Amino acid sequence: MKSQSNIRAFSFTEALVVVVSIMILTGITVASFSRAKEYARITRCLSNLHRLSMAALQYAQNNQGAYPCDDRANQSCWYSEVAAYNSDIAANSLCPDAKEPSGGVGTAFKAWGGPKFGASKLSVKFPWVMSAASSYGLNGDMIQHNGWDQKLMGREHVPAANGAVTSSTPDVTPSEPLFVDAIWVDGAPQRSDAVPQSLRFGDANLSKDDQMGIFCINRHFGRVNVSFADGSGFTIPLAQLWQLKWNADYHPRNVVVPVTW
Repeated sequence: MKSQSNIRAFSFTEALVVVVSIMILTGITVASFSRAKEYARITRCLSNLHRLSMAALQYAQNNQGAYPCDDRANQSCWYSEVAAYNSDIAANSLCPDAKEPSGGVGTAFKAWGGPKFGASKLSVKFPWVMSAASSYGLNGDMIQHNGWDQKLMGREHVPAANGAVTSSTPDVTPSEPLFVDAIWVDGAPQRSDAVPQSLRFGDANLSKDDQMGIFCINRHFGRVNVSFADGSGFTIPLAQLWQLKWNADYHPRNVVVPVTW
């Protein structure tokens, strides 16, 4: 005699619950994996900034305390000046989240400069960027370079007032930002700078009155990486950019940066 099976089939509702549960668990796993990969990229970005900072500090040691900066007279920017102290400058200058050059001003997810820069209108105004591409920008307070003062915008060097060779970059403290995630070569933030309307593009116009927009970009989950003159580096919320001591005369203030993903 054949025995009857006690096994019953799943109902449609039960099967649907199982499928939905699997989809939810898969979504959570994928999201966690994506976030873990992003944190790995953030760590690599911090490592890049540390290496750039170490190269800049070595440069300063060999140049009477002067930090690297853009040098129109010699058709170069900090990129070429620290290259002699960083054996892998091309890789260390690109954040994993913004490693594709834009050919001009960068974005939160693209580097500034690159091979196509020579064909852009910016190449006429900033010819010393021609051979460089990077996801990072230098704090514009590093404005003196071997007896030259750097104008805030235009990056044009003019002789120091007394014509003497500067022995050091004045008022640079260990807690002063050195390199930051950025859309351009450098920037000199002011306390009054407004939060940029776009956290993807920042201040793409490179306005001299809104230079915080060069650094205030949503590159790492509403944060950016910053290295300091003492060689340290941190990931900070965008609003904290206004709390940093960008120069000796900068007074921090509180701002609200609405961040969405």
